[in-house]
Amino acid sequence: MMYLEQLNRARRFLRRIEKFDRSQVDYEDDLWAFFQNCWHVKDWIKNDQKLSQDIRKAVEKDVAQRDGIMNCADLANRTKHLSLARGPRRNANHVGTDVTVIPGEETRLRYRISSDTVKNRDALEIAREALNEWEELLRQYGLPT
Repeated sequence: MMYLEQLNRARRFLRRIEKFDRSQVDYEDDLWAFFQNCWHVKDWIKNDQKLSQDIRKAVEKDVAQRDGIMNCADLANRTKHLSLARGPRRNANHVGTDVTVIPGEETRLRYRISSDTVKNRDALEIAREALNEWEELLRQYGLPT
């Protein structure tokens, strides 16, 4: 299944953003790249000719019911296009960043996201939720994860 390449890419980006071992700018690049790659799993499923048309359509429809994935969609599109031309799905947006520096330890970054369904939630939590929702949705249709 071709979509697994994109799903695995999103997993790799999730592993990257779970570590704060680089500059804040580099971390932000990886964070926004995660949301873009995670959202694009939908496009890979939609275009994966190894999947039946019925499954591709059903997954695309069911994605709209998953808050984590839909918050991911808005964050992906905002970071790619600056604004949401087709209208927000959940109106997710980056609303602030908390930086904690503990001498002798790593710097901790918390990117706060708010949307119609979440308020001031950690972007890393939303990232984990979105990836978990993809895995649940794929298993629901008997697809490999």
